[in-house]
Amino acid sequence: MSANSLIVRWQGGWSERTAPGPIATDGRREGLLTIGAIGTAAEADRIADRQLDIFANVREEVTADVEPRTDVETPCIGYLVGDLVTVPSREGPGEVERVVSVTVSEDDDGYITYAPQFKDIIYEQQGAFDEWLKKMANGTMGGKTGIGSPQSL
Repeated sequence: MSANSLIVRWQGGWSERTAPGPIATDGRREGLLTIGAIGTAAEADRIADRQLDIFANVREEVTADVEPRTDVETPCIGYLVGDLVTVPSREGPGEVERVVSVTVSEDDDGYITYAPQFKDIIYEQQGAFDEWLKKMANGTMGGKTGIGSPQSL
């Protein structure tokens, strides 16, 4: 999900934060962000702005098949997950992207193929649910307790 306008629920009430650039280019996409334990408007705005940095732009997943000619072009030898590499671009000669995963396969004849992935990892519905469940279960005694949240006294 991407959102370039957030309605933010925090301990002191509600606020709105927007990302004007993405709204101008992609239209307004709203989302709800709940950060109930935050006690000041300034802190709520800061957290919401950092979330907009992540979610304001439309997410894009790019996977490529690579037939390396040299070791420098070979995934896991010339570059690893997390490295920045120059990849072809629709708009021009190329752009620098971070490698977020690499799939290596071997066929029956022993031929190895590489498929690095760039930009965002976008899960299918089941993968997204599994990731959400993992995040929600951590720190909640396997999902048996409510999610802990700090409270001001």
